[in-house]
Amino acid sequence: MRQLGWLLFYLLLTLPAAAQNGYFGGIGSGTWFGAITGGIGGGNANGTVGTPPAPKPTIQATGPSSVRVATTSTPFTVTLLGATFSGAQTVTISDGGHGGTLTPSVGAPGTGSVTVTPAAAATGFTFTYANAVAQTITLTFTNAQGWNNQSPLTIIVNNVYTASGPGTGNVNVPSTAFTVTLSTGTFNGSNSITISDGSRGGTFFPSLGGSSTSTVTVTPTTGTTSFTFTYTPIVVATINLSFTNNSSFIDPAPLTYVSTVGVSCVQGSLKFNGKCTPVWMTNYVVSP
Repeated sequence: MRQLGWLLFYLLLTLPAAAQNGYFGGIGSGTWFGAITGGIGGGNANGTVGTPPAPKPTIQATGPSSVRVATTSTPFTVTLLGATFSGAQTVTISDGGHGGTLTPSVGAPGTGSVTVTPAAAATGFTFTYANAVAQTITLTFTNAQGWNNQSPLTIIVNNVYTASGPGTGNVNVPSTAFTVTLSTGTFNGSNSITISDGSRGGTFFPSLGGSSTSTVTVTPTTGTTSFTFTYTPIVVATINLSFTNNSSFIDPAPLTYVSTVGVSCVQGSLKFNGKCTPVWMTNYVVSP
């Protein structure tokens, strides 16, 4: 502080009056401070502050969080905030080597990754994603211009299973077989599928595991792609068989099963296991 005081005193003694006025006359406006400090903090010799740099443009992306396996997703939207594309700038999207198909609204599709060059003056573009393998995918976004990138987005590729079987059957009689099939890949030994008749009291007989009333949970064997079951209703009604799972698979729509009263057998046949079977009948004469 003492040295600064001596410096000011020296300037007063040695500088001409006009120069002194240049250094001290404008203290309130910052002129003197600017002259003494130079350009500290963006200031200059006149005491003004420099213009801060413009913020970088930012790539923003939004889109679906899940898609069916081997099915094209709904569109993702990529938007450039704070600028427009010039026609030569690029944005690259990647699924991290998982081999999915990325199809942008401009340019050709890519496998695993795609580089998009939006048109001049555009502010964005869209793309879709599809993958033939059920898995969780992380989509990343990069660019060649040093802009701020979108944080990675996660999309779950969900497996799908189907259910098919008879639409009608007799009350208290086992149906023909229903089949449940995984669309892609195989069951891993911990996947389970639960089938329910909505508390109608019927009995399910799966091809693996035990039978159960009103609902049954089946855990297919590792490496298999399907299983079967039969159903025995105990009421005459229209019954909805519904399907749920523990593995984020996409469930099929419920199946409708109409239970009816069986037709009586004609003379010369007997009902066995719900079906009329012809029998041979012989008259015997017993002698006294």
